[in-house]
Amino acid sequence: MKYLFVTARIWIIRVTLFSCLAAVMTVSTVQAATVSYTLENIFLQDNTQMTGAFDWTYTIGDFEGGNGVFTALVIPWLPNGSAPPLEQDGMVFTIENNQIEISLDGNFHDYGLDISLKFQQPLSPTQPSLLNLSTSFFECCGNGFKDQPFISGSITPEVAIVPLPAALPLLAGSLSLLGLHGWRRKWMAAKA
Repeated sequence: MKYLFVTARIWIIRVTLFSCLAAVMTVSTVQAATVSYTLENIFLQDNTQMTGAFDWTYTIGDFEGGNGVFTALVIPWLPNGSAPPLEQDGMVFTIENNQIEISLDGNFHDYGLDISLKFQQPLSPTQPSLLNLSTSFFECCGNGFKDQPFISGSITPEVAIVPLPAALPLLAGSLSLLGLHGWRRKWMAAKA
């Protein structure tokens, strides 16, 4: 009878461990990853260059549903060549998987800004996206003195961050079960 009680208790422990392992596996599969992108060779018709970088954060399995945040940006903006800071009051950034929109309200004298970078193909964590030169545009400076088309450019992923493998919790659970099994053998050997 005592052996039956010990066997039942071991089965309860096993079921509990496998249930916990299943819960960990379920939670661990919903993870986020981040890809860093660089604005590469984005030139305007007057040979001024727009540079920058942004991070795209997404849930594994839903890359298109992610969102982007600029980490650096230089726009050939004012007549003296200076660029607005990322924290410029009123500056609005919209980063989607198929375009980037940058705008700053201004009036005739206050140098407004409206930039649209459209991609030929959506962002990818592994492949660059070329700029669609026919639909992208650069409008600047309130009175239109700097409106011009883009002549080249691409959005290039720097490094695709590899998320924590989904099998890692399974490995940890397996090692725990092996440890429990070893402990059980020692315990059974000591009883015998």
